[in-house]
Amino acid sequence: MPGHDSKGMAATRTGFDQVSGAAVGPEWLDERTFRVGTTEFVETYTRGSTAERFHIRKNREMVEAYLDRIRPFPGGAVVEVGIADGGSAALIELVLAPRKLVALELDAGPLPGLRDFIDRHGIGDRVRDRVRLGRAWRRHHAHTQQ
Repeated sequence: MPGHDSKGMAATRTGFDQVSGAAVGPEWLDERTFRVGTTEFVETYTRGSTAERFHIRKNREMVEAYLDRIRPFPGGAVVEVGIADGGSAALIELVLAPRKLVALELDAGPLPGLRDFIDRHGIGDRVRDRVRLGRAWRRHHAHTQQ
């Protein structure tokens, strides 16, 4: 869990709540860029997220509204539909530290930034990215249209 050591004890980490282990934030760097813990997010519709810097398709107002909606559910189970380049999935992980997170995307191929983030944070047992769903959906849809 982010902010916790291997025994589940809260670790001292700048930008993380010392009780829950969830990240505190966002810290706005400019109108389009913010940081949660040590992970940076930038508003853009382009691909190219890395484990340290995610592209997110939400402006500042949308990010604040999104966080207001999800913050009441720390440690819960979350399904995120439409993850684009993985920014919202990383944000959910950092802010909520959910018990389980399933991130779905119809259009994307592999998302190396999100996969690297999952691996670096050691959260593969709790976070599942299902970006290949798009290919299965298109095959199923094509089959049902015949």
